Amino acid sequence: MHCEIVGRPCCIQMQGQCRITTKEYCDFVRGYYHDNATLCSQVDCLNDICGMTQFMITNQPDQFYRFFLPLFIHAGIIRLLITVFLQFTIMRKFEIMI
Repeated sequence: MHCEIVGRPCCIQMQGQCRITTKEYCDFVRGYYHDNATLCSQVDCLNDICGMTQFMITNQPDQFYRFFLPLFIHAGIIRLLITVFLQFTIMRKFEIMI
């Protein structure tokens, strides 16, 4: 008897859920398909989905640069400079007053 393995682990969604699916279904839901693994315990979905670099602590997303990067990507440097200027002028006086 010969059994062919059709389902492989597929990392789906931002939470890093792992499901055993076919490659076609994984492509349909825009997941990350693992050709070389057979079980979900053999893959690290959290690192595959949201990891641009390796985590220092396994199974804990600790990429600190993600707090600062959206300021430059979404707002741009001009908006960042305006925000910093307002923080040091108006908001500084407001905090002292409080």
